[in-house]
Amino acid sequence: MLDLVSLSYQREGRYRPLAGIRLEPLGARWVSYSPRSGETHVLNDESVAILECVMAHPDGVVTEDVAVLLADDAGLAPQHIQDVIELGWTALVEAGLVIREPLGSTGRD
Repeated sequence: MLDLVSLSYQREGRYRPLAGIRLEPLGARWVSYSPRSGETHVLNDESVAILECVMAHPDGVVTEDVAVLLADDAGLAPQHIQDVIELGWTALVEAGLVIREPLGSTGRD
């Protein structure tokens, strides 16, 4: 059974970029390189927008911070895009582009 409370808890935290990641345009798409995995990833537009916010705030952001920044750009209410952002964290963490830290943590790579 899918435990939504557990999944929500797992996404709570502060997200920051992994040191040394690269984000580059490639034609009409974007690619990002993770030094942790040694892999290059093709990203969708939502992931790029989230990653750009994280890279602009290297000390870390929470989901609500990113929602406010992106909603302002899109002319939407932050709560309308928060679910998309929360889903994006999983892919960015698994790709080795973003690090999730418990709230209150000040750790570095």
